[in-house]
Amino acid sequence: MSWIKKLLAWLFLLVVTLSWDPSPSDITGYNIYAGPLGGPFKKVADVGNVLTATLDLEKRQCFAVTAYDDKGNESIYSNIVCEKINFWVEEQ
Repeated sequence: MSWIKKLLAWLFLLVVTLSWDPSPSDITGYNIYAGPLGGPFKKVADVGNVLTATLDLEKRQCFAVTAYDDKGNESIYSNIVCEKINFWVEEQ
């Protein structure tokens, strides 16, 4: 990453908002996992029983959501989605 891209990433708050459909099962909440395409993924947030979440984004990330119940059972990953940060600088 060039120094210009690093500076822009530092200067601007970069966020991604994720949303998903509710689980058809009786669930307690949702976990969000993040990582590079192909993994490994790590848990970055337990957002409770909501259907949208906004996270800080420092680099290209892929995300997946799981649902969990009150007994601690957790679903498999949802579809994996990736967000790419694009910077552009107009040259004069």
